[in-house]
Amino acid sequence: MKIKLTDLEFEIAGVVSKDDVRKEAMKQLREMTDSIIGILDKRSNSYNKKSKLEPQQKGYRAAIIDLKILYSEMLKE
Repeated sequence: MKIKLTDLEFEIAGVVSKDDVRKEAMKQLREMTDSIIGILDKRSNSYNKKSKLEPQQKGYRAAIIDLKILYSEMLKE
C-alpha cells in the first residue's frame, strides 16, 4: 500500500495571520493523520483472526506507531 502525501493543499479563506495559517494547517494535518491511522488500524485488525502476527500486520502496526511519533514531533515545533 502506498500513500502519497506530496500533493497537500490547505484552503484558508480571508486575511489571516501566520499563526492562524499554522493552526489551520495543523488541524487539517491532524485530521488526515487520524484518517490514515484509522485505515491502517482497520487493516491491521482484520488479521487478528489468525493466532500469530502476519508480516503485513507487523508493518501496519509499525506504520501506525511511526505516524503517531511523527505527528507528536510536529506538534512540538
